[in-house]
Amino acid sequence: MRALVIDPYRHEVMATDILPTLEGLRSVVHGPIEFAHQFPNGDILYVNADGQGRFDARFGLGQSNTAPGFGVVVGSVGLDNHIAPAVSSVTEMRSLVRFAVPKITGPSAVRISLGEPTGFGRFDTGPDGGSGIAIGGHVPPNGIMLVCELRDPTRAEINLIQTGLTQFAFERQDNAAILTCRIIRPSDRKQLFFETHFHIGLEDEGTRYLPRRETNDGRTMILLLQDESTVCRTIRMTTIPPHVCDAIEMAVVDQVTEFATDAAFEDKFNASMQRYHARMPTPQIGFAQAHIKG
Repeated sequence: MRALVIDPYRHEVMATDILPTLEGLRSVVHGPIEFAHQFPNGDILYVNADGQGRFDARFGLGQSNTAPGFGVVVGSVGLDNHIAPAVSSVTEMRSLVRFAVPKITGPSAVRISLGEPTGFGRFDTGPDGGSGIAIGGHVPPNGIMLVCELRDPTRAEINLIQTGLTQFAFERQDNAAILTCRIIRPSDRKQLFFETHFHIGLEDEGTRYLPRRETNDGRTMILLLQDESTVCRTIRMTTIPPHVCDAIEMAVVDQVTEFATDAAFEDKFNASMQRYHARMPTPQIGFAQAHIKG
């Protein structure tokens, strides 16, 4: 049966086929449904009745209040509003829907200053160093920051991070997402590898989403280097290629829905990372064998 899905994480309205049952509606909004609005043509909008606290991205119609999570539009028949195929077009629904995200204020917003502590903890250091990721709505400007750590970095290493060519590899292990960055100087082939992993469900409430990508040319990312005292030694901006962005954004949507529906997601994430590191013991191997590179 034809239905329209409102996805506030992709900022999109899409037509899809679902089962003409209550379970079909629940599968689209990832939880119990709640009546939200009936359109003049008889179509009905349902939202997730338990979306508050589970989904951070939101949507609304016109100037109405926004609802957290996904929505589904289907048709209705008779006085009892039996489920029927949606009549509205994707274009019509796109013109009515507006998307929203929580306003991030206070200490949850990431602010970094050169020569000052970054606010991040220490990372386990391997041959090239350690790394971590800040991801979500609290990270300006585009939702991703790669934090690299080197113990007492040399001037040459700082220069490499400031000026080297950045390349990215992305891989998924079950519910875990792994982003590896290679920074290389083509003239002498000097290079550093930094591997990090994430599950958006581990982020704070109100930040479990990626800001909308500004262009189709990729996503601007902050890359910063901290030393063993977590003092910021350099900051630069780089760009994650579009196809890598697509993979990251798809992983975030999958992780968002898992967070909302599976209380054991964190245990599964930790087990996933153990399996990944058993396959990919070093960032260099992970980068070389990743399915998505750019």
